[in-house]
Amino acid sequence: MQRRRHCFAFFFATITLKVLEMIDNELPVYENNPIANKLNAPENKLFRPTILWKKILLLTIIIVVVTTLCSIVIKKIIDISGYSACKTIYIYFFLQSLVIIIYLKNILILLIRIYQKYARSETRLRCLYTPSCSEYAILALKKYGVFIGVIKAIGRLRRCKPPGGIDYP
Repeated sequence: MQRRRHCFAFFFATITLKVLEMIDNELPVYENNPIANKLNAPENKLFRPTILWKKILLLTIIIVVVTTLCSIVIKKIIDISGYSACKTIYIYFFLQSLVIIIYLKNILILLIRIYQKYARSETRLRCLYTPSCSEYAILALKKYGVFIGVIKAIGRLRRCKPPGGIDYP
């Protein structure tokens, strides 16, 4: 009888160790240490995007030229219709704000990409989640738009502490 208990205890301990080994092999260990994260969580590769400065400059020039031409056309229309200068300024700032809101998502994604390109690797490898917080912010901005995407990205930054894990927007 006692021998059966020992055999059962040994069998149970063996199964428990096997299960723990499987869990250790499947789940990466996340720490607030860039060296340990690089070794223990191989899916957290450091991604350095290429930034196409010429394309950014060209798009910026096109946006400025188009908004300036639209502003000139609107000013001519307002002058013909006889609105006051105060209403002209309001309409101009409304249109410029509209342009900024339309391109805000792309501007925020560009700023995150610049951070990804030039931030120190020690800072970027401290991330405990997959995808990294900056990549999560880009995915949230693309999926949900500016306002909800920013709220989701801030929420992700606030909960970025051990144990980490896998979390997509």
